[in-house]
Amino acid sequence: MSKLISKFVRVCREGATTDGRKITRQQIDEMASNYNPDIYGARIWLEHFRSLLPDGVFPAFGDVTALKADDDQEGKRILLAKLSPTSELLELNKRKQKVFTSIEMDPSFSDTKQAYMVGLAVTDSPASLGTEMLQFSQKNRDQFSQGTDIPNTVFSESVEVDELEFDEDSEEDDKPSLLSRIRELLSGQQRNQDQQLEDIESSLLALAETQQKIQGDLKEQSSNHTKFDDLENKLSELSTRLDSLTNQLSKDADTHHSARPSATGTEAALTDC
Repeated sequence: MSKLISKFVRVCREGATTDGRKITRQQIDEMASNYNPDIYGARIWLEHFRSLLPDGVFPAFGDVTALKADDDQEGKRILLAKLSPTSELLELNKRKQKVFTSIEMDPSFSDTKQAYMVGLAVTDSPASLGTEMLQFSQKNRDQFSQGTDIPNTVFSESVEVDELEFDEDSEEDDKPSLLSRIRELLSGQQRNQDQQLEDIESSLLALAETQQKIQGDLKEQSSNHTKFDDLENKLSELSTRLDSLTNQLSKDADTHHSARPSATGTEAALTDC
């Protein structure tokens, strides 16, 4: 996985340290030539603090990936470092916070017995913080990682770091640069957005067609319901007219009908005789 690596920045200058000792030209050359992050990598810390927990208040802010030595305009030996910062350190740098660096040097590292940079701190108080931190470290060794020999660790005077500049390409040439990855990501997002827009458009058209069909069905049902109501009204009207006609016929029959006279037969004639 490619990492964002800064260009070389000055992190140390030969001369006095916070506790009165000095960092010599030889020690700077030893740190530059001996540094190997695969053997012991120097991490970037805030004010020389280490957090015991990964999500603590003093996490690491990145790593030192390479060192080299050079001379400044005054002929003083300086130590230059390539940094792989976290996003938090980048944000601090943009806001001009923690713009000074102070290296942590072990003057007799492991079996080499030569100087080695074991850590790098970022700070805003170059004048007084180093001395205070050195006293704190002597009283509270457990605040620091177990990989360094605390009494022998030297904190350099802080030097100001300019705004970090980064190489466009990643650490490995055969891997895509961060810029190319961002471009690819953005183009992929654009393609995904275009596809999503097409899907949304198709869904909206299908929804509109369905809604139109439902409205047509509702209108048809409403029309059928109206026809049914009309038929029911006509049937009721016919039923009423039929009842009225039946009553009328019944009344007419009672008015014009006369009773048939009783038949007397032959017996009546015999009686008159």
